Amino acid sequence: MTYTPFIWLLLISALINGGLAYYMRHYEDVPSVKPFRFMMWSAAAWASLYGLSTVITHFSLKLFVINLVYVPALLTTIAALVLALEYTGYGGRLSRRRLAVLLILPVIFMGLAFTSHLHTLWRYDYQFTWSGSMPVILAARGAGYWLYIAYMMGVSLAAIMILVASLGDRNLYFRSTVLLAVGILTPIVAGTSYIFDVTPIRGFDWTSTSFIWTGLLFVWAVRHGRLFDVTPLARNILIEQIEDLMIVLNREGLICDFNRAARDALALSPATIGRSPLNLTEPWSSVFRGHSETIIGWSEVIASGRTYELSITPLQDETSRLRGRIFLFRDVSQRKKVEINETNQRALAEALRETSQALSSTLDYNEVLVAILRNVGRVVPTDSANIALLDNTGMLHYDHFYGYENYKISVEELSEVKFSLSSSPIFKQVYETGDPLIIPDTNTHPDWIVTKSGAWIRSYAVMPIRIKEKVLGFLNLDSAIQGMYTAEHLENLRAFAGQAAIAVENARLFAALQTEVTERKQVEERLRQLLRAVEQSPASIVITDMAGKIEYVNPRFTEVTGFGSDEIIGQNPRILQSGLTRPETYTQLWEVILSGGEWRGEFINRRKNGEVYYESATVSPIIDPEGNVTHYLAVKEDVTEQKRAQQILRFQNERLNALHNITLDLMKRYRVEDVLDVILLRAADLLESPFGLLDAIEDDMLVVKATTEMTSSLKDVRLSLAEARLSAMAVETRQPQVVQDYSSWADRLQRHDAFRLKAVLNIPIMIGRNVVGVVALGRTLPDKPYTDEEIEVMKSFAQLAALAIDNAQLFDTAQKELAEKVRAEGELRNANQRLQFQLEAIEQLQAELREQAIRDPLTGLYNRRYLAETLERELARAARDEYPVSFVMIDIDLFKRINDTFGHRAGDSVLQKLATLLLSQTRIGDIVCRYGGEEILVVLPNVSHEIAYQITERWRLSFMGSTLPLKYGNTRATISCGISVYPLHGGIGNDLIALADEAMYRAKASGRNRVVIWDGFGSGGSNVG
Repeated sequence: MTYTPFIWLLLISALINGGLAYYMRHYEDVPSVKPFRFMMWSAAAWASLYGLSTVITHFSLKLFVINLVYVPALLTTIAALVLALEYTGYGGRLSRRRLAVLLILPVIFMGLAFTSHLHTLWRYDYQFTWSGSMPVILAARGAGYWLYIAYMMGVSLAAIMILVASLGDRNLYFRSTVLLAVGILTPIVAGTSYIFDVTPIRGFDWTSTSFIWTGLLFVWAVRHGRLFDVTPLARNILIEQIEDLMIVLNREGLICDFNRAARDALALSPATIGRSPLNLTEPWSSVFRGHSETIIGWSEVIASGRTYELSITPLQDETSRLRGRIFLFRDVSQRKKVEINETNQRALAEALRETSQALSSTLDYNEVLVAILRNVGRVVPTDSANIALLDNTGMLHYDHFYGYENYKISVEELSEVKFSLSSSPIFKQVYETGDPLIIPDTNTHPDWIVTKSGAWIRSYAVMPIRIKEKVLGFLNLDSAIQGMYTAEHLENLRAFAGQAAIAVENARLFAALQTEVTERKQVEERLRQLLRAVEQSPASIVITDMAGKIEYVNPRFTEVTGFGSDEIIGQNPRILQSGLTRPETYTQLWEVILSGGEWRGEFINRRKNGEVYYESATVSPIIDPEGNVTHYLAVKEDVTEQKRAQQILRFQNERLNALHNITLDLMKRYRVEDVLDVILLRAADLLESPFGLLDAIEDDMLVVKATTEMTSSLKDVRLSLAEARLSAMAVETRQPQVVQDYSSWADRLQRHDAFRLKAVLNIPIMIGRNVVGVVALGRTLPDKPYTDEEIEVMKSFAQLAALAIDNAQLFDTAQKELAEKVRAEGELRNANQRLQFQLEAIEQLQAELREQAIRDPLTGLYNRRYLAETLERELARAARDEYPVSFVMIDIDLFKRINDTFGHRAGDSVLQKLATLLLSQTRIGDIVCRYGGEEILVVLPNVSHEIAYQITERWRLSFMGSTLPLKYGNTRATISCGISVYPLHGGIGNDLIALADEAMYRAKASGRNRVVIWDGFGSGGSNVG
């Protein structure tokens, strides 16, 4: 190392910039301070590293430190650009992505610097020399280094340009912006002198020392120049955000400042600064002209449809000298509007109060309507007004008037006028819609009817007078001024129309009151009679409210249910529910009565003592005069006895029906197992018993022969009579045995505990006096014992079982006798089947022979025999349904040559190829027939000669375009076609075939490979391939 006095300049620069960066930590809240501090720290590092390089004499170490200097140099430059953006308010534009892009080149530059010994892109040809007392390294500069210089200069100049462009921004101090720009420019000047070698000491970069002056400049700017001071910024932001319009005039009366609100309202621009306010648009120029000499004052200004409070305040310096004036315009339009509305609302409230007093103090609706018309004129500008009312017949008449005497109009004559709604489109529209209407100009309205008394009216407003959506009449306002009425006027009219409606309705109610008093007495008498009828009714009557709470029951209800009226009032009818009524019944009930209908049905309810009973009920809604449901009425009749009688009758019918069906079933069944299954299942189903067994007695053992689904696992189980005590009792006594609670019976069969049986019934099966078996039934539901009627039914089933067993024994004997007969019948049946197979084979052979008789064996096409059978029938159908039939005769051109050249097998292949083509391109109903040799006739029903020509032409082109693979090589063939049409060319089949044949020969004569339509003269359309 060595010593050089220049190091002190660099150390001083580092201390000044580093100290300033440390001091600025107190200003962290200001957005632009962070990049400023980073720039100062980077400048301090730049000066420090460069100072270190000046005292190092070791070449490699010196070169390494010089390369390190590029890092703070690049960071200082980028920080200057960020500072400029943040200071001028554009910091948000420098996103992280853009900053990363900005750092790409610095990273490349650092790579080039530290690898400069490997290339010539940076600095190369290094020379270590002395410049006075300071060791320096001189080198040539490569393209990458000059790009680095351009990058540094470009970024720095961009920062300066951003600051210079913001000098006109009133939100920034002019002096502070200039100081920042000069501070960034100083290192640029020093760096430029080093690059172009115009420095006093060759090889020494004065850029680092220039930071002394930059740092001192920034120190003074921070301490005395209010650089980064937040106070003016905050004040300017506040002024920009206020809604009042602010314009500042200087001492000469010229505009020197304005805020955002003034700019937007007056369309100001920066070019307005320095101009006279008298050049502004009207009415603003007139405002400033009227206050050109006003120093301090207040006034109200109306401009652009808005109202402003103008306050003028003088601007004075420390010596109280006038430096300018502030014109502050505060928008008070809304407040003024509120004040006017308050005045109008007070007038409206007073007018409504007066008419309300009239409504409450008198029943004379004439007096009230006069007061309404008088007060309408106080709140709505009108020249005349009237009230038109609808009478009971739907006719309109004018009832009360206001202001017509000023136009010398006789109200007596107007009051006698009556007319229908249909004769006045305007009244009809308001009546149907219920909405008010304004006619701004009666001269242009299509529905306005001009009358002698109303010729002076230019604008008109009408408000319907309604009670509960019913229009009673109309409140009408007239004005001689066009466009007088507004929507606000209609809102005021609405309140008066409501009062008019109340007055009219009150008058009608009062008129009806006298009649109502008399009618009420009659109704009360009828109600007393009705109440006596309800109290003495043999049916239960229940009335509930909308929530389902009982409000009334008659004495019969108490008698049927056992509930007293004091117990049941306030309760819900569900207190009577037994749980046996189907849920769908209640769903249907509510669906019907909620839709306003009457429901009829039955309930299974429970009395207070727990007894179940049946009720036939009719439930309907009680509807008030307005159509609203207020209550529900239920009229019910106890039908328990009828239900019991019906159940007994139904049970007997079911018993007889079951016995009848079983008897019929026994006639169809011969196996004893099938018969016993039917008897047991029918009995279990009829008596609602899921548990069922039918046991036969074999060698003193009970053998299960039939079961229900529940007991299917017990099939073929064998038990001794000692084990099955209940069955043994039935066998011994020859009488039915019943246990109503089998699960608690001491002698129960333990293996049946799994079925959880309650009532159990065992019936002996007897043939004569001998017991041959036992039928056992069981129920699992509690409180459902077997009745005497059910036991009698089971006796009948037991008798049927005995009969079935007896019949089965007879059946076995008869079965053996019939076995031989069945065998013989089987042999006869087999012989018949063999004969049937032979007949079917003969019929199939006949069908094949028939097909062979009508088909050509070579081509598979129909032959002339089939054509003869069907042609006349097809023509008869065409004559009946009046549609054409086309005949196409086709002949293969030069067919003999093909036979002679390739052989007859080749000719057959050509014919088959043509037949296949025609079959694939014709309909099911078309007749394709091999007429003879190489000629083929096609009959096309319901096809005209034009369509037949198109179809035939398609066949000709398809056949001509197909290749015919033959043994001695591929070849192609063509066809000639002739067409005739029924009935165009004739009505006889053979004649039409001859004509088609003639047309075909003419096609051949014309050069072959053509389609010709017979035209009666031998000419026709053709198409040559």
